[in-house]
Amino acid sequence: MYIEASSPRKREDNAKLYSPPLAFPGHMCLEFYYHMSGAAIGSLKVTIDEKVVFSRSGDREDKWYKASINVSAIVGWHRYLNYQNYFLLPHVTFEGVVGNGYRGDIAIDDFSLTARSCAFNCCSYHFEKYQDLSTSSAHAVEHFTINGDLFLAFANYKSDTTGKYNIDSFIYKFNDSTRKFSPYQNISTSGGQDVEYFKISDEHYLAVANGYNGVTHRLNSVIYRWNGKLFVAFQNLTTQGANGFTFFVIDKEPFLAVSNRYDDVTNQGINSVIYRWKNKRFELFQEVATDGSNRSVAFLISNENYIAFANNVKDSVVYKWSGKSFFKLQTLPKANDLKFFNISDNAFLAISSPNENPLIYE
Repeated sequence: MYIEASSPRKREDNAKLYSPPLAFPGHMCLEFYYHMSGAAIGSLKVTIDEKVVFSRSGDREDKWYKASINVSAIVGWHRYLNYQNYFLLPHVTFEGVVGNGYRGDIAIDDFSLTARSCAFNCCSYHFEKYQDLSTSSAHAVEHFTINGDLFLAFANYKSDTTGKYNIDSFIYKFNDSTRKFSPYQNISTSGGQDVEYFKISDEHYLAVANGYNGVTHRLNSVIYRWNGKLFVAFQNLTTQGANGFTFFVIDKEPFLAVSNRYDDVTNQGINSVIYRWKNKRFELFQEVATDGSNRSVAFLISNENYIAFANNVKDSVVYKWSGKSFFKLQTLPKANDLKFFNISDNAFLAISSPNENPLIYE
């Protein structure tokens, strides 16, 4: 079964397939296969009693995908039919909506609604492509929410066409009506390496690490502040081949760490810098020894504060908070990036090593 997108069909035309009312005891599992391949794919949704239980839009590549939905878990869908504890399930409706061209046929197949819970299959769940977004050699992405609106910010390193480093980075905003991200704002960057969102006293900020402008790595990286509609330049920070920002809080005091990687001469012995929020701006707080630092991560273990810098020239370094400043605690192998995480009461640090297999430390 499919909806044909060719003429005389036009954009936003729709087709609906209704099931008869179906009665099943106990749990119910709705399953079907769907195919949505084409540059002009519209959308497919499934509703039960006017409640949306499934929704997809856009090109999903030339594949059949299986959908499995436990419908009995939703309050209000069951109605007593008789004393035998059967339930009346309202109509199941499949709706296909035409996109913006003829390459938008949507098909469904092998529909079933059975009296059981959908079985979990480890290998049937996977990520599907949801949307293509325009970027230019993007090196980082950050998601954040402002007043209920969802945004994605991308740090673009250089132009894919001209090779120039002085280009805009992009901010996208999620559109609730189209269920897609749309371009929202461009911000000026020079070899954008990272973008970090944070919030201080109900104000929203983005820190953008500028790494290279085609001539020098000694550049100002920029902190932007939300003015209610857009992000505007708020403060410049002097950086040297900036590769990443990390925002963290210690005893209610905000800090911002920048990973410096290169100073136009060498990537060895280039200090990274920790700034502290004071008088409504960031001020230099402490320089820490790093060698070609790519990224950093701040974390808390047993109420003790730490920050680790991933260095790819010499050993990575873990610093510990003394109550007044950070001191060097230990070294770890060279790394491109590192992440901290907990499993139950155990703390771990995962390292992506430039020349070796990834490592996990406990």
